[in-house]
Amino acid sequence: MRTSIFLISILIAQTKIDYADSLRENGDYEAAFAIYDSLRRQTNIPDTTLLYLYLTGAECLANLENHQEGEKWIDAGIKVAQRLRDTLGWSTLLYYLAWIRDSQGRFIEAESLYTLIKEWQENLEGVRKNALYTQTLNNLGLIKSTLGDYRAAENLYQQAISIQKDIAGPADSEYLTMLANLAVLYSQQGRYGTAEAIYKEIIQSIETHFHAKGRKHPDYPKFLSSLGEVYTNQGRYAEAESLLNQSARIKAQLFGTANLSYLITLNNLASLYSLQNRYQEALTLFKEIAQIMSQMVGESAPSYLVTLNNLTIVYQKLKQYEEAEKLYKITLRKLEERFGKNHSTYAINLGGLGSLYEEQGRYDEAEQILTESARLISATLGEKNQYYAFTLHRLASVWGKMKKYEQADSLWKAALRIFFQYLRQELSTLPAAYQERFLETNLTGRFRDFQQYVALRSKPPSSLILLGYRVGRSTKGLILTASEGLRHLAESSPDSSIRRLFLRWRELMAQYAALAMQERHSEADSIQRLTTEVEQSLLYRLPEIKAYFPDPFSEPEPELRKDEALIEVIQTKGQNSVLYNFYLFLPEKRRHRLHLYVLRVDSAWEKRAQNVYEILRSPEAQLTALAYRLLWNFIDSLLPKSVKRVYFSPDGIYYRINVGTLYDGKTFVADRYDVRHVASSRRLVLKQRQFPSQPPVVIGNPAFGIAPSVGAGTGMRVYRLFQSAIPPLPEAEAEAAVVARLLGVEPLIGEAATEERVKLLRSPKVLHIATHGYFQEGRGSPLLRAGLLLAGAAVWDSLYPPLGIEDGLLTAREVSSMNLLGTELVTLSACETGLGDITGEGLYGLQRAFLEAGAKRVIATLWPIDDAATREIMTSFYQKWTTALKSNSSPTKYSDKGEEIIDQAFADALRDFRRRYKSPYYWGAFILMR
Repeated sequence: MRTSIFLISILIAQTKIDYADSLRENGDYEAAFAIYDSLRRQTNIPDTTLLYLYLTGAECLANLENHQEGEKWIDAGIKVAQRLRDTLGWSTLLYYLAWIRDSQGRFIEAESLYTLIKEWQENLEGVRKNALYTQTLNNLGLIKSTLGDYRAAENLYQQAISIQKDIAGPADSEYLTMLANLAVLYSQQGRYGTAEAIYKEIIQSIETHFHAKGRKHPDYPKFLSSLGEVYTNQGRYAEAESLLNQSARIKAQLFGTANLSYLITLNNLASLYSLQNRYQEALTLFKEIAQIMSQMVGESAPSYLVTLNNLTIVYQKLKQYEEAEKLYKITLRKLEERFGKNHSTYAINLGGLGSLYEEQGRYDEAEQILTESARLISATLGEKNQYYAFTLHRLASVWGKMKKYEQADSLWKAALRIFFQYLRQELSTLPAAYQERFLETNLTGRFRDFQQYVALRSKPPSSLILLGYRVGRSTKGLILTASEGLRHLAESSPDSSIRRLFLRWRELMAQYAALAMQERHSEADSIQRLTTEVEQSLLYRLPEIKAYFPDPFSEPEPELRKDEALIEVIQTKGQNSVLYNFYLFLPEKRRHRLHLYVLRVDSAWEKRAQNVYEILRSPEAQLTALAYRLLWNFIDSLLPKSVKRVYFSPDGIYYRINVGTLYDGKTFVADRYDVRHVASSRRLVLKQRQFPSQPPVVIGNPAFGIAPSVGAGTGMRVYRLFQSAIPPLPEAEAEAAVVARLLGVEPLIGEAATEERVKLLRSPKVLHIATHGYFQEGRGSPLLRAGLLLAGAAVWDSLYPPLGIEDGLLTAREVSSMNLLGTELVTLSACETGLGDITGEGLYGLQRAFLEAGAKRVIATLWPIDDAATREIMTSFYQKWTTALKSNSSPTKYSDKGEEIIDQAFADALRDFRRRYKSPYYWGAFILMR
């Protein structure tokens, strides 16, 4: 009788469990848990059933975010699992415990638990095909991503995705969610093209497996919104706004407007407005969302707190500090009530309040709050992540303003060490198209703040000045050096598949440049996305690329001779002033070789100095010392009389001047110093790889042609390079003939000087181009606004050519896709080839494009040059160079000594010409950059 009553009770219990399971699967966790809890309290429940109750109950409590009760159930369930020796049940309960730790922001503890579950499951036969294993991989990937270990996160996601697809197929919601997590990871790294491709794959899968069969997938508009966020991050704001509005409409149709998912999309739309500086629109929309969310989900829900934080940031941007402070405090109180203070989100938001106080000059309050924020981030995320470094940066800034210099020095060093680790980790896997955006978004401003701190610090110690110099040289030309590194590694790789991939990448770059020049934006964007994907594959197969990224804490200083000096110029802009840090290295035997001179000027000084300097460009202008006094006198006063050669790395206005042309009233700077320009002094300590080269190539006076009437297959350009016909350059032709004879080759003249032939060049030892050059001020990529004119340029000056026909305009973007590895020298004997846009990365124009393509040295010009004078200078330079090479002990080898001959011959040629023609107009435009 007892047995039958026991069996009946078991059957009744199972019926209740089935009902509770149905409630749980429909998301009614509270009702389901009440049933599980009542059954758990009964006597005579078998351990197998009891374990199931603890498992399902723990899942409900985790979803209800009842963490305290959830941990009790997990502890009790683990004891039952141990009695049963049920390892799968044990690992499932640990999974829920990790989930709870994850929800609490205790990511390091959660990571440890997920790792334990993963390793345990991998030791059990057959578990790799179960859903718990894929969820563990996925969640561990989320933790790794949060902690900044993106490589590990990507690997975990890819494993989970592969297994989940085998288990459930390509239309499974969990599979699509895991794919979306991978896309989010790529977006976090700035790999937007790859993220875009994944979201499009997800959307296509849903349209194929659901919409084609007349079914609506509830996550479809969510993924549209996610794709819109990618477009937002890419700066494709119009496309982003269109997608976000489409997502909002579909969500409103499926779920109504009183729905959390709908409001989240509106939140993304408001964030887009904020990024476009449409602050009032963003403010209005965030307020509307916050009001609805507070009634719908309550003011402690994470989604509401995210909206509140976004609203706070807009208030801070609008300098409505009182409102911003009020909302920061409300958000922090709500986060503390929900998660406690030991949560990373609380810690990061606390840092936001500290930054607000710093912005207001409330340094005592900022110091206290930022110190606590740093402590909490360290406890929850560790001390190797960017959030910790960002907080150290803000605290160091506060201490600097409070004149607590020793503490600030220490924090800056700690923050910078993390920043550069973060930089190497991120940029080494990031295509060049996204590197500058990543730097500008995450790091450039922080490096700028550090340079300002060094400049304004009272009596900076030598160790801080050295760090300022190293950081400055490391962040200038950083992307250029990385791009060169990619080319070096790919071209010299023993793996033929890598070399083929590199060739494909170069071909795609050239296609993109041609399409972009013709303003075929949609096709260009498509090619650019494909280019970044190929580049991404290259980067992952070339882990040695990390060696090309700087480590300012370990790289050596340049070796200087007794008669040499080095000047690294770093410009930073504040709200009302401009700072120039001049780091001056001298070959002294005393302990301190590095000196710092700071020039602080108002925001209009650069324009005045530029106007004064431009007077020197006129052949009739009277020479004065005004430009010298403004731009160089203070440096001259610091240089010892023994210095004869100066390595000069420019920034700011110094990109637009040739310091050798500055006149002190008696002599030019170039008469006293042999000035050698370098993109960054870091290039003086990097070991350059040697590549084989081909015979020199000399081009002169291309046959520009005559502009025709509009014909079939052509389209009108939106601009003209010349208002009338492009004038020929007979002196350039004579110059090319002489240079070619000195180099022992035949020149490409007239119709032979085509764009096609130039693009097909592969590592000529010397590339000399004598033609028209241009740089156009304006918007858009500077690499598309700078170029050289070659054969047929006049034909297509105001027209677009048909497909497959080159237009004779060799843009800097097209140059950057050429292969000039092994090219010792490129001479751009043309106007304005040394101009470009100045960014935090350096000067973007033709000069940079040739360096990026692999050339070791580039001779370029800063203003329109005289045709006849240019021919004389170039003839003299090549005569001196080739004569010196013949007398060299190894005339056929371009060793370091051979490269030195290039610099010396160039300096000698300009000096000789200067003695004959004093005006800088004739010779001052020419600079040699390496």
